[in-house]
Amino acid sequence: MTTQLQDIVREKQQVPPLVYEAPPPLVPAVGTVHSTPPPILQVPQAPAVALAYTDPSKLSKKFQKHRPPTFGQMANDTLLPAHWIRDLERIFYVLQCIDTEKIRCAVFQFRGEADAWWRSSKENFWATYPNATWAQFTELFEELFYFAPAHQKPDDVKARKFEKGLRPSISTSVVLHEYPTYTQVVQAAKIIEDQQRENYWAI
Repeated sequence: MTTQLQDIVREKQQVPPLVYEAPPPLVPAVGTVHSTPPPILQVPQAPAVALAYTDPSKLSKKFQKHRPPTFGQMANDTLLPAHWIRDLERIFYVLQCIDTEKIRCAVFQFRGEADAWWRSSKENFWATYPNATWAQFTELFEELFYFAPAHQKPDDVKARKFEKGLRPSISTSVVLHEYPTYTQVVQAAKIIEDQQRENYWAI
């Protein structure tokens, strides 16, 4: 019995192992037409920049519906121009205005001394900035408190005058820093005012 088992084992060992062979690649028959997947349609995205209004009258009507504030003179608040600009920019954001439209809408709201200042300054402004941006206009406008004569004053004089027109809650912090330029004083006053407003609403 043992001899028979040994013979069976010996026969199995002599059988060569099976080798797996991969099937040959499929070759398409002659004349076979391969179908190609349909092209992916590219959906055009809306442009990121605002488009100009083709009809200025439509823009004017939409702008006036938001009841934009007018601007006549500085009064006693030297941050009034910044507030006025901020109010207009909220409207411009909703209407998606381009820079030239923003300027046109803004100067339409001038009254009194501000309107007189713009009438005397606009030719020089457009000559200096043929393709004026809103930033260039607002930079000039924020000095409107001084109107034409005061624009000729030294920068540090304008800075000190601006400080005197600030509310005590703002001027105290601004004066302590002794900012040398008018632009730095204005920026600091805006930052302090925004912080005070955030602190007020956080209470």
